[in-house]
Amino acid sequence: MSVTFEFKGEKELGKKLAELAKKMPQEAQKLILETAIIDIESFAKSNTIPVDTGRLRASIHTKYVKSVNVANSMTHGNYAYSDNAGNSFDGSLSASVDINSVVVGTNVQYATKINREGGGGEGSGRTSGGSKRPKGYGKNFFDKAVNNGKSMLLKRLTDLSKRVDKL
Repeated sequence: MSVTFEFKGEKELGKKLAELAKKMPQEAQKLILETAIIDIESFAKSNTIPVDTGRLRASIHTKYVKSVNVANSMTHGNYAYSDNAGNSFDGSLSASVDINSVVVGTNVQYATKINREGGGGEGSGRTSGGSKRPKGYGKNFFDKAVNNGKSMLLKRLTDLSKRVDKL
């Protein structure tokens, strides 16, 4: 006795699987870049960061390996920036990256202290609309940005999973 199965639309399914196999590395790279640039870098640069000269905010950037198939218009690598006074700085990050990784960061020496302790208080030039920010303003600004990135990446992965299930 023999049993035979016939799948209708087998060729179409095969094509979709082949397309998915090609697209998934690009989708993964896209998710990683979106999370790094939109959800971590932009969040860290938002109003949660103390600003005297704008140097710390301007120095935060994403380093990644550029893929031809992903994010053609995005820049990477060496990073030069200026503060509000027009002083120029080299913001190059020493961390290495590959096609499946990115680094969001800064090489400004006092960034760790601001993230750990915050800023503001008496004698601070950190203002918003002319008023002094309270001491501790900006504490954990980068940690909050990373947590935002984690939650957004999980959401994007869930959405991608749903799209894959529909194929």
